[in-house]
Amino acid sequence: MTEYIAFVFEENGKFGAAFPDFPGCITAGDSREELAAMASEALLAHIALLHEYREDIAPPSPLPRIVEEFNTSGATGMLVVGVSNTKPAVRQVNILVPEAELKRIDAQAKKTGLSRSAFLVQAALKEIRT
Repeated sequence: MTEYIAFVFEENGKFGAAFPDFPGCITAGDSREELAAMASEALLAHIALLHEYREDIAPPSPLPRIVEEFNTSGATGMLVVGVSNTKPAVRQVNILVPEAELKRIDAQAKKTGLSRSAFLVQAALKEIRT
């Protein structure tokens, strides 16, 4: 898994995030928790689109470079996890999950600040490693 830094902005109780390593990749949410999930999904979709167009995927910039280049007052940083930049992401995979289990999955994903997709990938990879 690769981790990227997102800059988080707050205005009027709403939150937005932008990725210095991926210009144009932005997202927003009504809370920090929602923003974390949205940021993970936005990054996955952005990387999938880059793969689709056979564009290079930038490795994460070193933190000092990000701070130097994007010294934006009022912004905080957020680490976005659960993203692989080595292989293209599949846009959609349909699986059947009983409703009760899906609610439990979504609740746990929200607690960890991940999207449902990122959480399921991490859980599956953890199970494969054991």
